[in-house]
Amino acid sequence: MSAERDIYDGFVKRFGKYLKDNDLVIDIGKSNDGLSNYYKSLLPSQIVYKTCDIEPLKNPDIVDDIENTKLPSEYFNGVLCFGVWEMCNGNPFDLFKGLMKILKSDGHFVFGVKLAGYPVDWNYDYVRFTECGIRRLLSKCTILEEEVVKRDGNPTFFMVIGKK
Repeated sequence: MSAERDIYDGFVKRFGKYLKDNDLVIDIGKSNDGLSNYYKSLLPSQIVYKTCDIEPLKNPDIVDDIENTKLPSEYFNGVLCFGVWEMCNGNPFDLFKGLMKILKSDGHFVFGVKLAGYPVDWNYDYVRFTECGIRRLLSKCTILEEEVVKRDGNPTFFMVIGKK
């Protein structure tokens, strides 16, 4: 698993290179916990980093359902979203629309999405994607960097940095 963690970390760090001082970045599906603080530590210190989760008990900076977001349009310069898509209760395409709604027109994103080959290992895993499905979702975006993470030779996770 540490090889996977190295890939995730590398993508977060590279995402940071696309950000500018005082950029507002939202981390979707995260609370103010160790993992969010860890991701924040990988990004430039000059950005403004906010966490967002649908569950208020997780103590995020922002409580919102991104599938039906109430957040303002084109508000954030950057969106970080790892391991959220597969837990989408409703329509994962609505999640994507919500993410694109809140991202500024020149904003950047980093997404990590479990693929169909990833084992279902948690009670709240509902959805798996194919690489083709992710590329279809991102077809109106500019993909800057991407990588398919493999476990035991099977594609399990799709990582992408892009621009709206």
